[in-house]
Amino acid sequence: MTSKGHPFKNINKSSAVERVEKPLKRAQRALSRKLKSRKKRGEKSAAGGGSNMAKNVLRVQKLRARLKRMRDAYHAWVVSMLVKARPAYITIEKLHVKGMM
Repeated sequence: MTSKGHPFKNINKSSAVERVEKPLKRAQRALSRKLKSRKKRGEKSAAGGGSNMAKNVLRVQKLRARLKRMRDAYHAWVVSMLVKARPAYITIEKLHVKGMM
């Protein structure tokens, strides 16, 4: 929130992020199930697995990268909006929310 009262929305609550997080959760659950079954059979890790395992790992990595790019782009946009306002100074406060509870 700026000193003039202009709030910036939480990117994690936006519908665009939720549309990426939902398939990410599903892909992570599927990958976890596959890794757990490999572990039961006595196989080592996903790195030495077959092409289907590699595809599942790649799918999760792509979704995580997409989510990170979205968040980084939003942070860059917020910073550019703050700088365009030409403030005298910018203060960033990082709260330790767990300690406040």
